[in-house]
Amino acid sequence: MRKKILEGTWFAVPLFSKKYVVGIAARMKRSCLLGYFLGPKRINIPGFEEIRNLKAQDAEYIRITYDSELKKDKWPILGRDENWNRDEFPMPVFKTINKDRDGKVVFVQKTFYGPNNPEWPIKQKVCSLEEVEGLPDEGLSHPEGSLLTNLEKVISDKLESII
Repeated sequence: MRKKILEGTWFAVPLFSKKYVVGIAARMKRSCLLGYFLGPKRINIPGFEEIRNLKAQDAEYIRITYDSELKKDKWPILGRDENWNRDEFPMPVFKTINKDRDGKVVFVQKTFYGPNNPEWPIKQKVCSLEEVEGLPDEGLSHPEGSLLTNLEKVISDKLESII
């Protein structure tokens, strides 16, 4: 029987550096997961009580990925808040920025997903570079590869705040 991951499930992502990043499954559709990933990196897996009050605005990275590592128990589940409110972790608008070989921006767009489905976008809109400032990058990250690499780069390393 396959393990079912529910929205509002908090988990720890083990990084290549042997540290952990906290994540929450903000949306689930089949095997796709919209994850909010919150720093700082941690030396140990935190307890649920330590992280349950983190907010969407604390996220340092937002990405669509697969739930395979959760289902294989490679990402420890920390718990699920029974008062989970998906409106507190909304489906964001994502950005795509394409550049040519010389690094010149040639294409910019916003990608919109419906409020319930991280699997398929419902609309894409070409726009200016200024319009996408601050939006998370569009795309599906593989949980065993590009997601871990990006979390290592993006999530802060301010461990002193939790020791």
